[in-house]
Amino acid sequence: MGILDILTVLFYSAMPYWWLFVLALMVLVISYFIGKSSLTMSRGLMAGISLIVGVLVGLAAPYITLSKLTYVATATDWIALIGIMVAVAIFCWINLALIARK
Repeated sequence: MGILDILTVLFYSAMPYWWLFVLALMVLVISYFIGKSSLTMSRGLMAGISLIVGVLVGLAAPYITLSKLTYVATATDWIALIGIMVAVAIFCWINLALIARK
């Protein structure tokens, strides 16, 4: 299988989720323009909120994709789920940092 075949499979696999990519980009842009608000947060509070959101979205991810948490059985499944949690936590932290910047 060549690189173009792999990219084609990735493209068609991601196609149903393009609206999520666009939504995430819109959230980043809106956070940037909302920034420098009167909202002040410590780094610890931002990290705590980000971790909570990351874990909650990670636990909800199987249901969002019409699956079940009980189907997460192999190490690869758990690594993917933990990756989702970490990515959402980082995304949330970036947005909070953009909104609460001085």
